[in-house]
Amino acid sequence: MNLNVSIQDAGATPPAVVSAERAEEASSQPLKLFVVTLAWNPLDSGEGDYCDTVWAVDEDDAVKQLAEEMAQHQDSGTETEADRAKFVANAIDNASNYAALCVASQTASHLRDLMAGPGRVLGEEALADLASIRNVMAKYGVKVPG
Repeated sequence: MNLNVSIQDAGATPPAVVSAERAEEASSQPLKLFVVTLAWNPLDSGEGDYCDTVWAVDEDDAVKQLAEEMAQHQDSGTETEADRAKFVANAIDNASNYAALCVASQTASHLRDLMAGPGRVLGEEALADLASIRNVMAKYGVKVPG
Protein backbone atom coordinates (compact mmCIF):
# COMPACT_ATOMS: atom_id res chain seq x y z
CA MET A 1 0.00 0.00 0.00
CA ASN A 2 1.51 3.32 -1.05
CA LEU A 3 0.17 6.30 0.86
CA ASN A 4 2.56 8.86 -0.60
CA VAL A 5 -0.16 10.65 -2.53
CA SER A 6 -1.67 12.08 0.64
CA ILE A 7 1.55 13.28 2.31
CA GLN A 8 1.31 16.82 0.98
CA ASP A 9 -2.41 16.98 1.72
CA ALA A 10 -1.87 15.83 5.31
CA GLY A 11 0.27 18.85 6.12
CA ALA A 12 3.42 16.77 6.58
CA THR A 13 6.88 18.11 5.92
CA PRO A 14 7.42 17.88 2.16
CA PRO A 15 10.24 15.51 1.12
CA ALA A 16 12.15 18.44 -0.42
CA VAL A 17 12.29 20.11 2.99
CA VAL A 18 13.52 16.94 4.67
CA SER A 19 16.22 16.59 1.99
CA ALA A 20 17.19 20.26 2.25
CA GLU A 21 17.99 19.75 5.94
CA ARG A 22 20.58 17.16 4.86
CA ALA A 23 21.97 19.19 1.97
CA GLU A 24 24.73 20.77 4.02
CA GLU A 25 25.94 17.51 5.59
CA ALA A 26 25.75 15.69 2.25
CA SER A 27 27.44 18.42 0.22
CA SER A 28 30.78 16.62 0.34
CA GLN A 29 29.27 13.36 -0.88
CA PRO A 30 27.31 12.85 -4.10
CA LEU A 31 23.64 12.02 -3.65
CA LYS A 32 22.19 8.89 -5.22
CA LEU A 33 18.55 8.09 -5.90
CA PHE A 34 17.18 5.20 -3.82
CA VAL A 35 13.86 3.38 -3.83
CA VAL A 36 13.02 2.68 -0.18
CA THR A 37 10.29 0.40 1.16
CA LEU A 38 9.53 0.21 4.87
CA ALA A 39 6.77 -1.53 6.82
CA TRP A 40 4.25 0.76 8.49
CA ASN A 41 4.29 -1.56 11.44
CA PRO A 42 6.95 -4.29 11.49
CA LEU A 43 4.82 -6.31 13.93
CA ASP A 44 1.70 -6.23 11.73
CA SER A 45 2.24 -6.91 8.03
CA GLY A 46 -1.46 -6.26 7.46
CA GLU A 47 -0.76 -2.53 7.73
CA GLY A 48 1.25 -2.68 4.52
CA ASP A 49 4.37 -0.91 3.34
CA TYR A 50 5.37 2.64 2.56
CA CYS A 51 7.50 3.15 -0.55
CA ASP A 52 9.05 6.24 -2.10
CA THR A 53 12.23 7.49 -3.73
CA VAL A 54 14.73 9.66 -1.89
CA TRP A 55 18.06 11.29 -2.73
CA ALA A 56 20.61 10.18 -0.14
CA VAL A 57 24.33 9.57 0.36
CA ASP A 58 23.87 5.85 1.15
CA GLU A 59 21.33 3.17 2.05
CA ASP A 60 21.25 4.06 5.75
CA ASP A 61 20.60 7.73 5.02
CA ALA A 62 17.84 6.75 2.56
CA VAL A 63 16.10 4.55 5.14
CA LYS A 64 16.37 7.28 7.77
CA GLN A 65 14.91 9.89 5.42
CA LEU A 66 11.92 7.75 4.53
CA ALA A 67 11.33 6.79 8.18
CA GLU A 68 11.32 10.50 9.09
CA GLU A 69 8.89 11.20 6.25
CA MET A 70 6.62 8.41 7.48
CA ALA A 71 6.73 9.75 11.06
CA GLN A 72 5.36 13.08 9.81
CA HIS A 73 2.41 11.39 8.12
CA GLN A 74 -0.97 11.56 9.84
CA ASP A 75 -1.32 7.76 9.64
CA SER A 76 1.84 7.20 11.72
CA GLY A 77 -0.02 7.85 14.96
CA THR A 78 2.72 10.15 16.22
CA GLU A 79 1.76 13.34 18.00
CA THR A 80 4.96 14.52 19.70
CA GLU A 81 8.62 14.76 18.72
CA ALA A 82 9.32 11.89 21.15
CA ASP A 83 6.66 9.76 19.38
CA ARG A 84 8.20 10.59 16.01
CA ALA A 85 11.73 9.79 17.23
CA LYS A 86 10.54 6.41 18.53
CA PHE A 87 8.69 5.70 15.27
CA VAL A 88 11.82 6.54 13.23
CA ALA A 89 14.09 4.40 15.42
CA ASN A 90 11.65 1.46 15.17
CA ALA A 91 11.38 1.78 11.39
CA ILE A 92 15.18 1.90 11.01
CA ASP A 93 15.76 -1.02 13.39
CA ASN A 94 13.25 -3.20 11.54
CA ALA A 95 14.24 -2.29 7.97
CA SER A 96 15.37 -5.24 5.88
CA ASN A 97 18.82 -5.38 4.32
CA TYR A 98 17.16 -4.61 0.99
CA ALA A 99 14.90 -1.76 2.16
CA ALA A 100 16.87 0.80 0.11
CA LEU A 101 17.90 0.00 -3.46
CA CYS A 102 20.11 2.30 -5.51
CA VAL A 103 18.18 3.16 -8.68
CA ALA A 104 21.31 3.45 -10.87
CA SER A 105 22.63 0.04 -9.80
CA GLN A 106 19.25 -1.61 -10.20
CA THR A 107 18.71 0.05 -13.59
CA ALA A 108 22.05 -1.21 -14.89
CA SER A 109 21.34 -4.74 -13.71
CA HIS A 110 17.79 -4.80 -15.07
CA LEU A 111 18.81 -3.30 -18.42
CA ARG A 112 21.55 -5.88 -18.82
CA ASP A 113 19.09 -8.71 -18.03
CA LEU A 114 16.40 -7.26 -20.30
CA MET A 115 18.76 -6.84 -23.23
CA ALA A 116 20.28 -10.31 -22.75
CA GLY A 117 16.89 -11.99 -22.92
CA PRO A 118 15.95 -15.36 -21.45
CA GLY A 119 19.28 -16.90 -22.48
CA ARG A 120 21.15 -14.20 -20.52
CA VAL A 121 23.65 -13.72 -23.35
CA LEU A 122 24.54 -10.21 -24.49
CA GLY A 123 25.49 -10.14 -28.14
CA GLU A 124 27.82 -7.55 -29.70
CA GLU A 125 24.96 -5.26 -30.71
CA ALA A 126 23.35 -5.44 -27.27
CA LEU A 127 26.69 -4.63 -25.61
CA ALA A 128 27.11 -1.59 -27.87
CA ASP A 129 23.54 -0.45 -27.16
CA LEU A 130 24.05 -0.90 -23.42
CA ALA A 131 27.22 1.21 -23.61
CA SER A 132 25.24 3.90 -25.45
CA ILE A 133 22.56 3.89 -22.77
CA ARG A 134 25.22 4.24 -20.07
CA ASN A 135 26.73 7.18 -21.96
CA VAL A 136 23.35 8.93 -22.15
CA MET A 137 22.80 8.38 -18.44
CA ALA A 138 26.29 9.70 -17.67
CA LYS A 139 25.42 12.83 -19.66
CA TYR A 140 22.81 13.52 -16.97
CA GLY A 141 25.19 12.82 -14.10
CA VAL A 142 24.07 9.26 -13.44
CA LYS A 143 26.95 6.88 -12.83
CA VAL A 144 25.82 3.40 -13.83
CA PRO A 145 27.96 0.58 -12.47
CA GLY A 146 29.36 -1.97 -14.93
